[in-house]
Amino acid sequence: MAVGRDEIEDKYKWDLNDLMPSLKEYDEIFSEVEKLVANIPKYRGQLGERKKMLEYFKLSDEIESKVERLYVYSHLKVDENQNISENTARKAKVYALLVKIEEISSFASVEITSLDAEFLRKTAKLEEFSVYDLILLRAIEEKEHILSENEEKLLAGLGEIFNTFHDIFTLTDNVDLKFEDVEDKDGKKPLNHSTYSLYLADGDRDLRRDAYNKYYAEYIQNLNHITATYVGNVKTDCFLAKTRKFPSALDKAMFSEEVDKKVYLTLLENISENCKYVHEYISLRKKVLKLENINFYDLYVSMVEGSELKLEYEDAVELVKKALLPLGEDYAEILQKGFQDRWVDVFYNEGKRSGAYSFGSNSCHPYVLLNYEKTSHDVFTIAHEMGHAIHSYWSSENQPSTKASYKIFVAEVASTVNEVLLLKHLISSTDDEKFKKFCLNYFLDMFRTTIFRQTMFAEFEAKAHEMCENGEEMTKDSFSREYDLLNRKYYGEEIVHDDNIKTEWARIPHFYRSFYVYKYATGLISAISIAYGILENKEGAVENYKKFLKSGCSDTPTNLLKIAGVDLETDEPFQKAMNVMIETLGELKSIL
Repeated sequence: MAVGRDEIEDKYKWDLNDLMPSLKEYDEIFSEVEKLVANIPKYRGQLGERKKMLEYFKLSDEIESKVERLYVYSHLKVDENQNISENTARKAKVYALLVKIEEISSFASVEITSLDAEFLRKTAKLEEFSVYDLILLRAIEEKEHILSENEEKLLAGLGEIFNTFHDIFTLTDNVDLKFEDVEDKDGKKPLNHSTYSLYLADGDRDLRRDAYNKYYAEYIQNLNHITATYVGNVKTDCFLAKTRKFPSALDKAMFSEEVDKKVYLTLLENISENCKYVHEYISLRKKVLKLENINFYDLYVSMVEGSELKLEYEDAVELVKKALLPLGEDYAEILQKGFQDRWVDVFYNEGKRSGAYSFGSNSCHPYVLLNYEKTSHDVFTIAHEMGHAIHSYWSSENQPSTKASYKIFVAEVASTVNEVLLLKHLISSTDDEKFKKFCLNYFLDMFRTTIFRQTMFAEFEAKAHEMCENGEEMTKDSFSREYDLLNRKYYGEEIVHDDNIKTEWARIPHFYRSFYVYKYATGLISAISIAYGILENKEGAVENYKKFLKSGCSDTPTNLLKIAGVDLETDEPFQKAMNVMIETLGELKSIL
């Protein structure tokens, strides 16, 4: 049985008082926002006048600052325990408020984008508009994609409906699915999202197989329901892309990220061309584990028995802090502050959202959700999520609110830089050859799961949306068929492709944040270049990386990465990552 939240010590739970001291204050802020929102309509038809435009921007800033606190708080409270209906209701109320604000202010984007491009450029150069210059310059680019005022208002009103597919899947995945207990030599054990990863890393193959089959059995049991939910999500993406005059949903997503579509396509091309190295790794794994047949439930157990990191949470934190020392004292101080001031919610409790994330906020410090278990993966997750958190913290501290929230495209860079630094620290600080082999194995698994697997997910997403745009059937069978083909390309034919793995697409939460997953791959590819530059003492590597972390969204994501020395519009970082994988695979082979 999962423990109740009240059974967990406070020091392992995030302290939301920093964000929202009381529900009384929450209600007061909600009322303040409603009053401020009532002032928005008076600016209708006035935004062509610079004085009124500036007033409107300042009003929007004030509203956004307050709404953000409401949104973040309600979101975090739901994720603590999704079974508490009052938290769910509060979150729904905030979503409704956001939709209302978007509806009422829908005229603004129409008015601003309709203004003369030269007027917008000149306005952006004025001192009083310095914090809003990117909004004005972006408006020039958005001209052809902004609709009439009535159409914008209609789309804004539908926003809450468009989000329901994500919400339905989240509730299904975290509340409705009931997994059958697994069994090993010690008896029955609970199976949930948190323990599943633990069982797949276990040396007991029968336990791995049992967990794998029972986990997928629940998704297959609910496959019709999940398929309908995902189809709705894909159709929404394609509808919005077409409505906003984009050639495809992918084009719309890349435009929103201010990233050239070429980066996405170059990723798919480069990584799919190098799948042979994953095939080679699978073959090595099969040989080392002495398996007649290798299955997907054999991919997460270490090839080096007895070297798995099984650390208490406090020990894991100390290890992460030590590994990140190359980033400097200022970075270490913020890291320590995050742990001691309870930014982190550590352990799983009944009803808690699965997985892990960092939630940035311009009105407060970031918060980090974990579901910590004593596995190597979860140690790395600490480093990963705190990378996100410090990126958010520094951007918020060094940029105005309009430029503080970095684009999701660069979000996975800071997190994976930390992972690479942790891994290289483990490798360089050990004299134990067995543990070194474990670390090399872990590094190769990072390549497999973060670059190749996430790119495979990205290719599936692109295919699913193409199916919709081309009028092809979207069913559980057609999705599973396409997913099976991709699995075979990325993993090769030596691994067993069973009926379970064909349905893996049905359990990926990130598919409801369409075209997100590819950023994990570009994030690690970028992180490898950055981390190796830091560890090799490349001139300016640390300081340039910190400049990147403090830059928020003050420029396009690809330009900001260039500050840290990574140009994703060239083949160089992709080739660097593949070379590191080839070297790591060769090193592991030589000592095995």
